[in-house]
Amino acid sequence: MDVPTTVTQDQALEKTLRFPWDKFLGTVHRTSRQFGWPILLFFFFAPESATHTLPVRSLMLVLGSVCLGFGLYLRMWARGYEKSDGFVFEGPYRHVRNPVQLGALLCYLGFALILQLPLWYTALMGVVAFFYMSFSAIGFERELLKKVGPLYFKYQQRTKRWIPSSIPGANMSAHSFSIKRAFVVEGSSIIWLLLFLFVLMIKQNAFTVL
Repeated sequence: MDVPTTVTQDQALEKTLRFPWDKFLGTVHRTSRQFGWPILLFFFFAPESATHTLPVRSLMLVLGSVCLGFGLYLRMWARGYEKSDGFVFEGPYRHVRNPVQLGALLCYLGFALILQLPLWYTALMGVVAFFYMSFSAIGFERELLKKVGPLYFKYQQRTKRWIPSSIPGANMSAHSFSIKRAFVVEGSSIIWLLLFLFVLMIKQNAFTVL
């Protein structure tokens, strides 16, 4: 009774691996490793900040800081588990397949709120950033499918790309979190990202709310 199921899974994996845009997806994934710098360019060329009352500006600053902080935390948490010789189930990977890209999306939202960008521009950037990070996530997943095969394919079936979920009995590998690794992999990116935000806040006169 199990043979048909196995055959079906193998056929589904083979079909998944047949994709004509591999080079394109791989390029997008590589450019996204530093917080997706093509998306950050949208912030540099953003229009002037929208005009809001002081309470609204203060609220946007607080909400933006929370989104940015949680996005950075999620990326650091994920980076502390990553391994170059396979993939992991622990940490944020228990709940979502692409915590690094999800963290980047939260950082983008935090940027838009902190800089108090116009709603139309924030919505436009949100759509572009989502599709960009989706292509990046697909490229990353396809690399793992080719490297790991059926094990990762099975993981894909029970863990969503963006919506957090939980995997029953997720402690299936021996990877452990390393704060040192998290800072080594992500530390420099966070520093230059915050410096970039500081420059953008000056450009957008966002410090007037302080």
